[in-house]
Amino acid sequence: MKISKTFKTSYRKLKKRIGRNRAIIAMARKLAVVIYNMLAGNQDFVDLDALQSLYNGKVGKMQSIAKDVQKVDRETVKRLIDEGVIKLESNKPLS
Repeated sequence: MKISKTFKTSYRKLKKRIGRNRAIIAMARKLAVVIYNMLAGNQDFVDLDALQSLYNGKVGKMQSIAKDVQKVDRETVKRLIDEGVIKLESNKPLS
């Protein structure tokens, strides 16, 4: 079972401060509020920590692709244009 990092962190902080049993009750109430708001608004649960890690992974992948693209030299680009693999939008020649 996958546990939300946000709820796990909240539980651990509460457990230190108010004890295990009270922390469980507090988290049950917090979950009930979240579920109620999801049902009332017809929305899906979105864990912001999970979204942030997904965003960081996507950005990292895009940055590595950009570095690979920058490594392509001008001669390779000219050859690909001549072969018709790449088509230019404008009529300006590649300098």
